[in-house]
Amino acid sequence: MLEVKGKSSYTWYIPHFIVNANSKVVALWLRAFFVDEATVTKTGIVRIKSMNYTGLKQIKRLLRKFKIESTLTGPNCDKPYYLGIIYKRYNYLFQKYKGLTIIKREKN
Repeated sequence: MLEVKGKSSYTWYIPHFIVNANSKVVALWLRAFFVDEATVTKTGIVRIKSMNYTGLKQIKRLLRKFKIESTLTGPNCDKPYYLGIIYKRYNYLFQKYKGLTIIKREKN
């Protein structure tokens, strides 16, 4: 569940009750978010594109709870930010935390 102020792609955030929840709840929330927002590139990078830098920083902090490091880049030429995870490096963690199952593949 995202809290949205003014229904803007720029201002969504993760509610405190999710951020402060136990690992199972956080994993399930991340799973739902990734299923909706993430893709896996042909090179095995899990990627989330968003206009909201602050929201992606929150995702990055939640991933660290599972010892999953990610990169945050942007703004890029078309103005969004990207959060990336090397899936193969963390595959064992995605298996361990079943809620972190990922994702749809890019069609290219």
